[in-house]
Amino acid sequence: AGIVFDNASTLPKKKVLITTSKKKPLLSVENKPGTKKEEAGQLKGFKLYLAENRDMFPGTPEQSQESALQAWKSMEKDEKDRYQSPRLPVTSAAAKRKRS
Repeated sequence: AGIVFDNASTLPKKKVLITTSKKKPLLSVENKPGTKKEEAGQLKGFKLYLAENRDMFPGTPEQSQESALQAWKSMEKDEKDRYQSPRLPVTSAAAKRKRS
């Protein structure tokens, strides 16, 4: 009996992990569309910084992301630590909403 690859739909869907060594993964692929944090809209790190400060970086999305990345790289570690815990982005427009 040989291995048959004709009917791949009967195989269970698994996480595929390609590594160069036992410690650091090179590529990780999952069949799930996203994590619960992403579904809830929570961000952390550079993505959170960019979402909260998008108005400081005008231009096309690519230009603003590049400008924000330059600013992120020049930030001090203690400033970056404020963005390391996952949360919903707080934008200046949401903080300045008028109450009626």
